[in-house]
Amino acid sequence: MSQSLSTTPRRSAGIAADRTWRAHSVAAHSAGYTDGSVARRAGIAVAAGLVTLGGAAPLAHANGSAPVGASTTTVAPVASTSSTTSSAGTRTTTVALNVRTGAGTQFTRVTTLPVGTTVTTTGTTTTDWTQIDYNGAKRWVATRYLSDGAPHGGSAPAGTKTTTVSAKTASASVNTAGLSAKRAAIVKAAYSGIGSAYVYGGTKPGAWDCSGFTQWVYAQAGISLPRTSQTQPSALTRTSNPQPGDLVQQNGGGHVGIYVGNGMMISALNPSQGTQLHPVSWMPVSGYFSIG
Repeated sequence: MSQSLSTTPRRSAGIAADRTWRAHSVAAHSAGYTDGSVARRAGIAVAAGLVTLGGAAPLAHANGSAPVGASTTTVAPVASTSSTTSSAGTRTTTVALNVRTGAGTQFTRVTTLPVGTTVTTTGTTTTDWTQIDYNGAKRWVATRYLSDGAPHGGSAPAGTKTTTVSAKTASASVNTAGLSAKRAAIVKAAYSGIGSAYVYGGTKPGAWDCSGFTQWVYAQAGISLPRTSQTQPSALTRTSNPQPGDLVQQNGGGHVGIYVGNGMMISALNPSQGTQLHPVSWMPVSGYFSIG
């Protein structure tokens, strides 16, 4: 019995010390101190004030949740990406470029701009991102995919076709060289629909659904399509070599759009996104259908 009484406090103290030592090491590792012994890393973490202890309470966990008895937990803040500001200007997209709500790929994609789109920059940038004025809202694009020149200004490279996106539609200044008259008419009509709203069951510009949009686009080239996304391919010919102007059927027939080349298509997506130019890869392709 006496031996048990003498060793129990010692064992308890050892367990407590082990827990504290482990918590110190977790906090130090979280802070990025990877060199040297665990004990030394723990000392650096505490000295740096990354975790504040309350009285004799155990060290709070590095993830911000304190064990029973801890009175205070302070987690080192995550450094934010600094931004700089200079004069606004215009630049041009060099690829089909995603527009996002914030400066990073973790932010929501608003739309995808076609190659050669002229954008208005606000003058605010981070290391890799440039803020633009898109449809009256502050949005962000990756700087490296904008034309070379001054950081917040410049013009499109010689020979570049440009499409300036307005609040409602994209300009029909689209390169249709090499296309037949019907294909050119389809592509131009498709681009003119960018920015239009999505309305389920709609068939008119500014208020159409996906098949209402494609039906209207083909009508501009004198081609009549059935009304629904499931039946429209029946008026065309399936192809494994899609060309600009062909119909793209996706999601098992639940969606359709117009292929415009380079892996891109234009379609009326949904009420929140409207009619956009976007990669075909956004949705599984059920088939491509040609006008012949």
